Amino acid sequence: MATEFKRFTISVPPSMEGELDHVKKELYYNVTQNGMIRDLIDRGLKTIEMQKQAELIGTTERHENSLIGKTNQSAM
Repeated sequence: MATEFKRFTISVPPSMEGELDHVKKELYYNVTQNGMIRDLIDRGLKTIEMQKQAELIGTTERHENSLIGKTNQSAM
């Protein structure tokens, strides 16, 4: 069963082209350029998700700490 892919076209500045060429040679030498780009996009999306989770945890901890502080102040 064939997997269907959505086709994208992107343009990159020359500086990014050089970085992508370097990463391709160093880390993705046995992978197609399409495979490398898909992996880089996947890694970026996972990083964004982890950052969102970390922000949520930080927000929850700050909220809990502020509640603890209020409880400690009312006990005095």
